Amino acid sequence: TEFTNKYLGKPTKWTTYVTKEAIPNDILMSVRAPVGPVNIANQKICIGRGLAAIRCKENILVDYLFACLKCKENDINGNGGAVFDSISRKDISSIKVPLPPLHIQEEIVKEIEGYQKIIDGAIQVVENYKPTIKIDPSWEMVRIGDYFADTKLGLVRSKGEQGIDKSIPYIKMDCIVGNGNLDLSKVVYIDATKEEIENYSLRDLDFIYNTRNTPELVGKSAVYRGESNKYIFNNNILRIRFKSDINPIFINLYLNSNEGQDKVKRLVNGTTSVAAIYQKDFASILVPLPSPEIQQNIVEKITEEMSIIEKNKRLIEIFEQKIKDKITEVWGD
Repeated sequence: TEFTNKYLGKPTKWTTYVTKEAIPNDILMSVRAPVGPVNIANQKICIGRGLAAIRCKENILVDYLFACLKCKENDINGNGGAVFDSISRKDISSIKVPLPPLHIQEEIVKEIEGYQKIIDGAIQVVENYKPTIKIDPSWEMVRIGDYFADTKLGLVRSKGEQGIDKSIPYIKMDCIVGNGNLDLSKVVYIDATKEEIENYSLRDLDFIYNTRNTPELVGKSAVYRGESNKYIFNNNILRIRFKSDINPIFINLYLNSNEGQDKVKRLVNGTTSVAAIYQKDFASILVPLPSPEIQQNIVEKITEEMSIIEKNKRLIEIFEQKIKDKITEVWGD
């Protein structure tokens, strides 16, 4: 079974050889790497050696102790220093939590549950959102490759040629994240000549896609927005500049829709660990081509939707911090 935000997920395996059991309202803690995550059991369940069941006495509420342990997860797993491979029953027993009277615990739990409801609602919005383009049957379907103005694979730089002492930000395949986004906080740094910067840097509105990766991740795409000639991209990424008929943001949105992803994944070519989508195959993808005005209208509409999603992500961060602040207040830190 899998851990969720609070309650243990549905069982996926069964056994007739029962060694340790947890009962409803036991707090389950992971005691082997990753150490520290907690969930609450919502049914009688057999647990393996990687979990410990914590049963509350009458003077402490399950939800209160769960909140305390969840907020101290980094301390428990050692992220503040050495990361632990495992912890023992003695280690768990030595964890200290503040113990206010039950009526105070109830007030704290009620406040935290209010925050958690907001978090859960925002998570639902974020997880269920997928940009959708309603295809008009009158739109022409065209080979995307017919509208390439320029293509280029990125610059090769070995791991040994990357480092914080270098000067040029270097976009690798892990910078292209889900839903067609680009996370520039993941860049590494390299040195490059003036000619390499001219040939391998990105301009605002350049479309890029990941040509080699695992079968699940290959074909990720994004559109670079920002200062031109600042970032260089690596050799597992193909840069595409389109003719004026195509809005690269529109194409990126389409390719990251369910319909677009189906077309991309059909092109995956490779072994179980490494896969590729070659330029000639990528160029064969059929995409809708409405007028530039309609493309822009769709981009503006979906951009507005995505801004709401980002606000929900921020809401999650704010209220997760409120929960941490409340527990810290109880701790008296």
